Amino acid sequence: GSAAGFLDPVAAHLETRESGGNWAQTLRVDAGCLVESIHPSWSWNMFMAGPTFTSLVCPSNSVDSGRQQELIDSAGERVASKAIDDYYSGSWVAISTITLNGDLARAAQGSGLGSGTGTGTTGTTTTAPTTGPTTTTTTTDSGSGMCATTGQDCRSSACCEDAGFTCYEKNEYWASCRQSCEPGEVNPNDDPDFQTPWTCAVIGATTTPGTTTTPGTTTTPGTT
Repeated sequence: GSAAGFLDPVAAHLETRESGGNWAQTLRVDAGCLVESIHPSWSWNMFMAGPTFTSLVCPSNSVDSGRQQELIDSAGERVASKAIDDYYSGSWVAISTITLNGDLARAAQGSGLGSGTGTGTTGTTTTAPTTGPTTTTTTTDSGSGMCATTGQDCRSSACCEDAGFTCYEKNEYWASCRQSCEPGEVNPNDDPDFQTPWTCAVIGATTTPGTTTTPGTTTTPGTT
């Protein structure tokens, strides 16, 4: 279909950019393109790598199906190595994960939108990453008593599911579960475009093993 025709050149190009699980630092740019160069760390920045990698789930006419599966697996390993620590890049970690491992296609099929052919008409399947981002996201809210997992916004639940984690505020728009936080610090795991200081205001309480954390209140570091 039209999607295959549009995405086929992308898959063909990516086939030349991957070797033994490693991705080249550069992508070739057509001479007539307005873009003159690609950031050398493109494969590590999920807002660039995410949409590029997800194009691989569409069966390619230019890449052998076995080789295409290798590319999908390599892309999946790279995505699985990234944590969901912010909204912008983290969104692409989540989107690319559920696309590459076939969850998105299965969800579409279950909603009556899919054709039942998996992630591609060639029967290409992928193995869900065993490490890295969680592909099933549960919306949390203080009324349900459900706590946030790592990478989720914990402002509404005011508690963390994982033992030893505390819900720390970054700013008025985001807070997430971390093991520690220093006021004014910049989290190196944040997307480069969003590496701004954290307030580190504590929301709720630290989750300890064997206990159930319930929603609490926001406090300022250094106060009780």
